[in-house]
Amino acid sequence: MDLYRKLKSSLWIPLLTIIIFIISSFFNRGGESFYWLRLWEFFLLASIMISALLETKDREISLNYNGFVFIFLIFILAVIISSFFNRGGESFYWLRLWEFFLLASIMISTLLETKDREISLNYNGFIFIFLIFILAVIISTIFSFYSWGSISDLLEVSSYVLLFFFIYMFKNRKIEVLFLSLFISLGVIDAIFVIWQRYIYHYVRPAGFLRYANWNAQFILYSTILAIFPLKYFFAKNKKYFYMLSALITVDLFAMVLSASRMLFILIPVALFCLGILFKKAKITLIVTAILIVLIVAIPNPVSNRLLRNKNKYDMQRPKIWKMSYEIAMIRPLVGVGEGAFEDFAVMKNFPVNGEKWRYKVHAKIAHNQYLQYFANYGILGIIPYLFILAVIGFYALREIYSGKKDNSPQGFWGIIFILFLIHSLFDNPLYLPINAIFIFIAMAFIIPVINIKTYIIPKKHSVSYNMFFALLIILVASITLHPFVSKYYADKAENEMDKDLNKAGKLYLRAYAFSPFDPQYAVLLSKYWVIGYKKTKDMTDLFPMFSYMNIALRLAPTKNLYRDIFINYLTVGKVNIKNRDEIIKMLLEDNIRFDPFNPHYRLDYARLIYRENPDSARKVVEKAVEYEPNFKEGKEFLKKYYEKQ
Repeated sequence: MDLYRKLKSSLWIPLLTIIIFIISSFFNRGGESFYWLRLWEFFLLASIMISALLETKDREISLNYNGFVFIFLIFILAVIISSFFNRGGESFYWLRLWEFFLLASIMISTLLETKDREISLNYNGFIFIFLIFILAVIISTIFSFYSWGSISDLLEVSSYVLLFFFIYMFKNRKIEVLFLSLFISLGVIDAIFVIWQRYIYHYVRPAGFLRYANWNAQFILYSTILAIFPLKYFFAKNKKYFYMLSALITVDLFAMVLSASRMLFILIPVALFCLGILFKKAKITLIVTAILIVLIVAIPNPVSNRLLRNKNKYDMQRPKIWKMSYEIAMIRPLVGVGEGAFEDFAVMKNFPVNGEKWRYKVHAKIAHNQYLQYFANYGILGIIPYLFILAVIGFYALREIYSGKKDNSPQGFWGIIFILFLIHSLFDNPLYLPINAIFIFIAMAFIIPVINIKTYIIPKKHSVSYNMFFALLIILVASITLHPFVSKYYADKAENEMDKDLNKAGKLYLRAYAFSPFDPQYAVLLSKYWVIGYKKTKDMTDLFPMFSYMNIALRLAPTKNLYRDIFINYLTVGKVNIKNRDEIIKMLLEDNIRFDPFNPHYRLDYARLIYRENPDSARKVVEKAVEYEPNFKEGKEFLKKYYEKQ
């Protein structure tokens, strides 16, 4: 009972939940997946709401939650273990729970450090600029080409910002040391795993737990920078621990070299130079950095081999990708195209690699530049507050580095990490993996100084309405974030019923769609049900709902050729009876060609469709397909038959 009281009257419950999910993201491809982030969101919101109801002793409403917190934590551990063995970072539903958990934890944490309903929060007016950035993301979501992708992105970005607010408002030295230790430990574990992959499994480019070599190297580099802080302390206090930590840092550095990330050629010298400024040894560090660069170039190693001897022409296309990303951003410069649509427009704006005309299939899924990515996603409304945030935090970071404080504060090391992030953002998307995004947002929270501490008091007379508000809010947030779980449940049940009871399957598909009306996949699944129904009954009325739901899917995701391909396939089941079938397919193929102009198969299908009415136009369409892909055999055969008839 005493332990229970200590837990519910401290910040350790939400901190523990956040730490568990940071570790979970680390072991699940950096939390890359949509599903893992949903888990984050779910548990954060849940823990916040629970804490709000647990606190305090003089309450008008008294609820018996004794032991419930421990049941809740056991459930969290079960979910984490599940994610580890089922690669939860790959799934949409993990992301749902991640975001819900994050929101809940933050809301709870704002009420945990209380006495007689009194809350003390760290304050700096600058942090509210983050809310302007979130508003820009909301506006981009409203006007997005792909609503579902943008809604998911909004929840993900919001979870990072809420995490930042939580860490900043409650940060103290103990919390800072806690996260510092966590990231250093994960970096060492990851480095050991990288070495294991290289020499036991013989990976050419070991990628560690994050499974992306470049972003994995980024994580290890950040954690290594943090490890220098305790190394400095142990050098003066305990030589035994100094040598032990030095050995672990050596392991980190070796693992980074094995990753063969070319970004290390830029980031490590910058990190060394910043450390030289921090320790007031800039001249010596500059000389050491120059010597290191020469050695990296002169001595064969995985990094220099990829940098100087790389024969993969697809690895050297960044300038063209950046130009393409800028063109995508200018499609809607004010509000952006929205998250999820970038890849589709990248197909539209695709470019040939050097020495080739082939563009089909090979395209960039991301901008490889965080600034251009956010400009393309959120437009001018989003990139301006984002750059302002980075500029101000960058100023704070440089101030910490240049000041070289003697108070054993790790803020200078957080600052170096942020400077590396700013530089890395010029060449890649360092926020792509949630684990690295979490790292950066936590670093931001520790870099920004506390201007003052504000204390808020909640009158006892408002206790009932206060708890009712949070109880209703958690229900609202749960309905917003967890509905995909319900849809997935009904959709899976419907799949199992398709061969047993078609009518029951239809009702289940309808429930799945009702819970996630903005997700086009459920509209497509409903269409599939009606197509299968037509095949069994031959009743043309079964095809009318298919038309309706496929049109809904295309309105929700107008840039996705996948859904148009499915629509065209579904139209073939009633070829004889469907009026204007060819005209509908013609319009769908025209949109397919618009969004994937370098795919020769779309042009050939379109040419075959219009050949009877306009053979000359069909010839021109196929000639364009062959121009883009000179090895397109089917197109050449079409042209050969055309010329034989002339």
